[in-house]
Amino acid sequence: MSWSPLGRPSMPLFAAAALAAALAGGPWAADATGHAGHAGDGGARGTAREDTVLRQAPARDSTALATVDHGRRVTVLCAAEGARHSAWYLVHTDHYAWAPAHGITINGPPPDRC
Repeated sequence: MSWSPLGRPSMPLFAAAALAAALAGGPWAADATGHAGHAGDGGARGTAREDTVLRQAPARDSTALATVDHGRRVTVLCAAEGARHSAWYLVHTDHYAWAPAHGITINGPPPDRC
């Protein structure tokens, strides 16, 4: 877990804030199938390029929550820059979690930034 200069966890708070925005409505709302994404389009669709570990925050040293199998479809809610300038997607499968961008192929237009 990463810590801010104030001694508070920074990445988990970022992940929690992004998740709260996805669940609260506004521009990010659940579609008719229950998948969260951009209102009106259900979020970007993606496919796992390889077995991809989903994490609690956009960082390789963050807690692993689940693994998405190669070929599994995911809903990509938004894109963010993580630790060490890495690219990450906030995704929804059975979990809301962060996936490294290199592990997900976007099918269609790219997702908005978080």
